[in-house]
Amino acid sequence: MNRQDVIQILTSLNAVLIPLKGKAPSPSEWQKLRQSHPHALDPNGSCNIGVVLGDASNGLVDVDIDRVEALPLADFFLPQSDMIFGRKSKPNSHRIYKCPEPGRCKKWGDDAGVIVELRGNGGQTMFPPSVHPSGEQVEFDKARVPTTISWDELENAVVELAVATEISKSYADGCRHGIALALAGVLCRAEWSQERSESFIEKLARAHRDNEVDD
Repeated sequence: MNRQDVIQILTSLNAVLIPLKGKAPSPSEWQKLRQSHPHALDPNGSCNIGVVLGDASNGLVDVDIDRVEALPLADFFLPQSDMIFGRKSKPNSHRIYKCPEPGRCKKWGDDAGVIVELRGNGGQTMFPPSVHPSGEQVEFDKARVPTTISWDELENAVVELAVATEISKSYADGCRHGIALALAGVLCRAEWSQERSESFIEKLARAHRDNEVDD
């Protein structure tokens, strides 16, 4: 997919575009920019393309998966997305949705850093065909109209992805029954419903190709 194809996709979504070099916006007040076509800002195509998210782009939001270990879990815990992109070392790491009432950016992580970020109001994301500071090209894996979903539903899914990433190593090390029992108690204390808790543990088991999902 070339630059013109990407421009057409973003323009059809009324995306707000800003010129980027690297990953940081160059204008000092980029959140106030309202530009629907990159040629007005970058007629020669010499800069990266950034999109201001949230209300500025009609509810466009980004689930940015930072932790590599979270990538294989994402398809099990995140809603289907019809617009996905990434780069060679982190494919499928940005999942784009539309939320009618987007909230502000949130991050989930641990002492090792950010696991996953939900970017809405106050955030921006570098879009294809930009070049990441690593030198890798940012490319679409899917390039269709983003799925529409409520902010609360999407946030719940991102929380589940972060939790699953934290406990996946222990699960993979063969402690699945103990993990499942401990999780049942922890999630109950966190006031998750029985239905949500069962669904979460089932998705975790399926993500690890557990042959005793029903158990």
